[in-house]
Amino acid sequence: MQKKVFVDTSTLIILSKINQLELLRLLYGNVYITIEVKMEFRLPIPDWIIEEYADYDSDFNFGIGKGETSILNFAIRNNNSFLIIDELKARKVASNLNLKFTGAIGILIIAKRHGYIHEIKPILDSIMKTNFRISKELYIQILKNSNEL
Repeated sequence: MQKKVFVDTSTLIILSKINQLELLRLLYGNVYITIEVKMEFRLPIPDWIIEEYADYDSDFNFGIGKGETSILNFAIRNNNSFLIIDELKARKVASNLNLKFTGAIGILIIAKRHGYIHEIKPILDSIMKTNFRISKELYIQILKNSNEL
């Protein structure tokens, strides 16, 4: 069974802000969101983003947002899921549950490895102009790991 890739709201927002949402389609084909993520995103959803129903109320509540909670619960019930989440608390929960995940920056690194983008630095610079927080140390580490520094 092919893994389902679930994307959280914050990742959709930042990739949309920097005009890189298409990277998700290039890397994974269809990606999945829950109704909670769709309601939080509040922008038109491309047809390659598929909405799934996840009943998070009947499972675990992790003290995080509804979008993160819904995709975490979906991943718990579906062993072959992969999450794209950026919110630190949700990432800690995913790590504690041994779920596979990355974030928006991870998507950029993967996209570069696959040749969908040639440089991460200009995209990181675009991200730095938004409200998405990247420490100077992380910025430098990303560029080093991407052979751009």
